[in-house]
Amino acid sequence: MRARNVVLPLALLALGGCKQLGGGGGAGGRVHQIGVKVRPIVVVLSQKKNGNDCEAKYGNTAQHAFNEDVIAWEFVNNCDADQPVEVSPRGNNPFTSTPPWNKPIKAGQTDSIALVIGDATAAPPGTYQFNIKVAGKLFDPKLEIDP
Repeated sequence: MRARNVVLPLALLALGGCKQLGGGGGAGGRVHQIGVKVRPIVVVLSQKKNGNDCEAKYGNTAQHAFNEDVIAWEFVNNCDADQPVEVSPRGNNPFTSTPPWNKPIKAGQTDSIALVIGDATAAPPGTYQFNIKVAGKLFDPKLEIDP
């Protein structure tokens, strides 16, 4: 019996203080580490082929986060010129600060805008859509806040 009493605390320690969310860890269950996490959303600014326009490229799948996490909108500027970017919600704002958020991104550089997601009352679980404006054109990534 004594060995069993030692193994369980060590197993929990090995999990890194994780807690289980949503239905028992099967296909629908999710594991979320306790504490605030920084979750990057990478947006690559790229020069359009045979043109001067710069466009934003990012994954099609909604990024996942939890309440009170920090979202780091990371902009990688591969365009020929500096690009002013603006991030704003399309609808409800899940972040604790007031939009829009603006930043000039220098050509060949990477920079970010860090925003904190509110608590479950301010930012209920669901999918949030955003506008990213680059050189006057709108792009629309998504963020999903999990329970």
